[in-house]
Amino acid sequence: MKLKKVIKTIIVIISAFVLVAPILFYGKIYKNYNSVKGYIFASCEKYEVSKNLVISVAYVESKFDSKVVSKKGATGVMQIMPSTFNFVVEKYAIVGLNDICNAKTNIEVGVVYLKYLLIKYNSEVIALASYNAGEGNVCKWLENGELKVEKIPFKETYNYVKRVMKIKTYLDRKVANS
Repeated sequence: MKLKKVIKTIIVIISAFVLVAPILFYGKIYKNYNSVKGYIFASCEKYEVSKNLVISVAYVESKFDSKVVSKKGATGVMQIMPSTFNFVVEKYAIVGLNDICNAKTNIEVGVVYLKYLLIKYNSEVIALASYNAGEGNVCKWLENGELKVEKIPFKETYNYVKRVMKIKTYLDRKVANS
């Protein structure tokens, strides 16, 4: 009899966790998004980059968390590497952007870098692959001809591009149907 009561209690606890955990998880993402969406919208408008693309990248990169730092040192909402940050700030002589940890700065540099990649490759897929795997890797991959999602040799980059494009497609449809 006691065992049945323990099992029922465990089932209730697990059920409660299964129901509450997603709400807490997505609630945090929603809070993070609301804290940075103004910076995303402003940077996208300023540099003429798709809002839906940047929102998708920011979600996949960090779930909009401005404080996250990866094991490799990528920082902030857009998960910018320090070398990429310096490259963008120097290449475009952007004044006043000097703190990679600042959400507004991080997003603006990420958007500028994304725009640079979009112009360079004239392809969202290739730009996203480059954003994730680096320009050097993408240049090597392009030596073999056109790069399509299913031909991306790094599994992490392949999954990254698929996730970003799936979210962007969803957002594009949502806006089109509004």
